[in-house]
Amino acid sequence: MVGPARKREAVGHLKEELEMSERRACKVVGQPRSTQRYEADDDAEEDRLRRELREISRQRPRAGHRMAARCLRRGGWQVNDQRVQRIWREKGLNVARRTAQGHRGRHCSSFRCVWTSLTAFGGQRWTKDMPHPPFLSPAFQTGRSRSITERR
Repeated sequence: MVGPARKREAVGHLKEELEMSERRACKVVGQPRSTQRYEADDDAEEDRLRRELREISRQRPRAGHRMAARCLRRGGWQVNDQRVQRIWREKGLNVARRTAQGHRGRHCSSFRCVWTSLTAFGGQRWTKDMPHPPFLSPAFQTGRSRSITERR
C-alpha cells in the first residue's frame, strides 16, 4: 500500500519523463486529482502548538496527551483530544515511567507477601510468613506468633 505522497511523486515522474497529462497519470497511478493538487499549508499556529506541547511534557513528565490537552485548554487553546494525541505521537512524547520505590513493604491480599529485596546479592526473592491471621500463622508453645523470613 502506497501513500499519497509516493503516488504524487509517481504522477510527477510520469508527467515529466513520459510527457503524460496529469489526468491520465493520476488515472494510471490511482491517485485522485484533488489529492494530487492538494498543498498542505505550514501553519505557524501548529508549530506554536507543538512547542507548547513539548513544554508541557517537560514541566509535567507524568502527564499524558489527555492532561496536556486540558492544560492547553486552560491556557486558551481551542484543541480537541484527537489533535493533541496525533501531535503527541508525531513528536514521540512519552509518559515517564514510575519508579518501583515504595512498593516493597506493602501487604498483599494473600497470607504470604513476596517482594524483591535490595540485598548485596542481586536477583533474589525473599518471602515472609505474615503473623496474621493468627489461626494460620506458626506459633510457639507459649502462644507468641513468630515471623519466618527465608530465601527462595
